[in-house]
Amino acid sequence: MSLRDKIRGQIFSAENRKTKSEIITFYGAEIEVRQPLVAQIVDGDAEEGRAGIVDSLLKYAYVPHTEEKVFDAADVDALMTMPFSRDFGRFAETFQKLTNIDIKGAEGNSEETT
Repeated sequence: MSLRDKIRGQIFSAENRKTKSEIITFYGAEIEVRQPLVAQIVDGDAEEGRAGIVDSLLKYAYVPHTEEKVFDAADVDALMTMPFSRDFGRFAETFQKLTNIDIKGAEGNSEETT
């Protein structure tokens, strides 16, 4: 088994695909709050049918110390149906830091190029 296969096996494991939930009191009534899926978080933010964060994972996530990409186009659906967790947030923060892109600022200024 290649390092890439081990990485992918860990990421797409059944344990990582489980969504979390909590029951809270909301205006005196108990409700269950469920962890959203990536597709639900990025709904409407698509590039060629792929959400921005998933597209970035496809293009910029590599097996460490190699030129081999972790994900490919066949992984889009699997990534989109994963729970949106701090791991996706950590990837987005790291990508933002490495590219010096202000994601929040760029959303309002999509025509700006520098």
